[in-house]
Amino acid sequence: DARISALTASKLTGALPAISAANLTSIPAANITGTLPAISGANLTGITGGLVLTGSSVENSPGGTTYSAITIDQCFNSTYQHYLIVASFAVESSGPNVNFRYRTGSSGSESTYTDAKYKQCGLEIRMNNSGSLSTDNKAQNTGTSFEIAEDATPSISNGNYFTMNIFNPQQASAWTTATFFGTNYTATNSLWHRPQSLTLVGSAAGRPTGFTIYASSGNLDEHAIRVYGYVNS
Repeated sequence: DARISALTASKLTGALPAISAANLTSIPAANITGTLPAISGANLTGITGGLVLTGSSVENSPGGTTYSAITIDQCFNSTYQHYLIVASFAVESSGPNVNFRYRTGSSGSESTYTDAKYKQCGLEIRMNNSGSLSTDNKAQNTGTSFEIAEDATPSISNGNYFTMNIFNPQQASAWTTATFFGTNYTATNSLWHRPQSLTLVGSAAGRPTGFTIYASSGNLDEHAIRVYGYVNS
């Protein structure tokens, strides 16, 4: 009845009819309970920062599928200026001196680009299994790939990890550069840390759209590699 101006919940009994909430506004968040439906963020505006997954390859089952190489295509595009790669990995067989390498290229050649366009400088910090510490300067002016781990252990639980920030892979007026931070246990249980900077590919070779990771011998086993674009703000 329109003449009833107020009701209290304690005065309401019995089954109430279905009531639409279509025109309700200004509902305090603290008063919303229960399970909410899935909500699309496609039309949200005014949101700055954050990461968006643009590519991945994940196989964390021990003894699962092995790969001679892992290629992630079309993960770099003009939507984002900068990207983050987060990876953990292992090689199927320890062998002697099994190294992991990173190679990038333009559309259709992500796994085959081998021109000498990988320039790097940085450090390799080593602690051997007896606890002694040493460092080694790393510098390279040309190369057909970028080395991300040396003498890697076959066990993912021992730790072979890296993060790489990629800057300007799709900006035609800028060089594609990166910062790299990697940690790996070697087959002799030494711990190596590798902070490095590098230039990935010159613009003459086409803008990078993806990359491949492969071992110098044997196959890749357990791994989780994810690529994220930084939302422009």
